[in-house]
Amino acid sequence: MKQFRFTLEALQRLRQRQEKHALQQYGEAVAEHQEAVRRLEEVNADCEASWALFREHLMDNAPMAYVAQLQGYCSWLEECKRVSARTVEQAQRVCKQRWFKLLLARQAREAVDKLLVRQRERYDRELMREEQMQLDEMANRRFLTPALCNMNDELLRN
Repeated sequence: MKQFRFTLEALQRLRQRQEKHALQQYGEAVAEHQEAVRRLEEVNADCEASWALFREHLMDNAPMAYVAQLQGYCSWLEECKRVSARTVEQAQRVCKQRWFKLLLARQAREAVDKLLVRQRERYDRELMREEQMQLDEMANRRFLTPALCNMNDELLRN
């Protein structure tokens, strides 16, 4: 019997590459999301520290020019915080989208893998059937050969 050959091997390789690519993209999206969260936390910490410094200098009767400059810096940090929060939300959306694409790619690959299993099972069943036929044929020859020899001997004697 011929050696087993999966008829959809090219499709299987394609699906595996697609899944690998989707996994890489998802990994990149997760890394970008983590970086965006880190930056947001950093801006939050800077913002809180700046507002605390502003309140402290306001109470200490610091020069108004300095307090105004500090307030402007705090306002700028608040805007940076809003931008960073939007970046985190966008990165989260991208993560979800890429996760969905990864799931689809995985399902497509698994569907082809199931076909491979079915084809392999069908091949194995056919192989076992052929082997059983050969064993049956060998057994029949073994039992029939002595009987035929005995018949030939009797015919020759007569």
